[in-house]
Amino acid sequence: MTSAKSSDRAAARPIGSRPDRPFRPLPAAVSADRPLTADSTLAGLVAAQTRLARVAARQCGCVTTEQVHESGLGRRRLTAMVDAGHLVRRYTGVYQVALPLAQIAGDPRLAAPGLPREVMAAQLALGRDSCACLETAARLHGLCDPRRWGGAVHMATRPRGKVRCPAPPLLVHHRWIRRSDLTRRGPVRLTTVRRTLADLAGTAPRAEFAPMVAAARRLGLVSAAEARRFLGAAGTAQHPGPRPRAESRAPGARERGAARCRAPLDRRSATQGGGSPPTRRR
Repeated sequence: MTSAKSSDRAAARPIGSRPDRPFRPLPAAVSADRPLTADSTLAGLVAAQTRLARVAARQCGCVTTEQVHESGLGRRRLTAMVDAGHLVRRYTGVYQVALPLAQIAGDPRLAAPGLPREVMAAQLALGRDSCACLETAARLHGLCDPRRWGGAVHMATRPRGKVRCPAPPLLVHHRWIRRSDLTRRGPVRLTTVRRTLADLAGTAPRAEFAPMVAAARRLGLVSAAEARRFLGAAGTAQHPGPRPRAESRAPGARERGAARCRAPLDRRSATQGGGSPPTRRR
């Protein structure tokens, strides 16, 4: 009787299982009904690329690695899209869409080069504390002739130990910018017209700065008194004095509120050819 029961249990035992351990189902990792990833099927891939194209349309044709993954595209799919030319790597973790994805977004202009796209890519690479400044901000405000753009992108960011940024034409200036000195043009952050002109008054040659002030006055962005004050402060770039040292600490509330004591954004990162600041005169 006992031998008959043992033979019945052995017959009911799954093939390949050990007699001293109970039967367990296969783990979910190798289960036959495991759900596929978002980009494993053609329909899922198209849906993920459509979501990514919509994100790029809101960011001048630029996306980050996190946004690619949040859209449902995995690491291997990202590599394949870069190899196929659908995404172009700009900075660490930042990509711009090419014509195929731009067509999915319904705007082929997203794949065309332009200053807003360059600034957006740099903004995503430098972080939320960055903004366009100096000549770049002036061009975005319409104070300069866009046809004379040489490709340089001036970005300001808060002083910190190390900034991950590529070689020129991206020029990074380390400076604290007050919230009241910031504005937006779509998704792009940049300094206001008054802050931009105040910074350029001490760095741009007067021959280039005067047309910018005239354009701001013609567009109604500054008053006549402000235009005269900016022109009166211009020309210092022709005979520059010692540059102010960059802040080694975060300024206090009183320092941040002293709008009239703002210095030009002339502190560039050492990797961008700016070098170290000159020593203070004694």
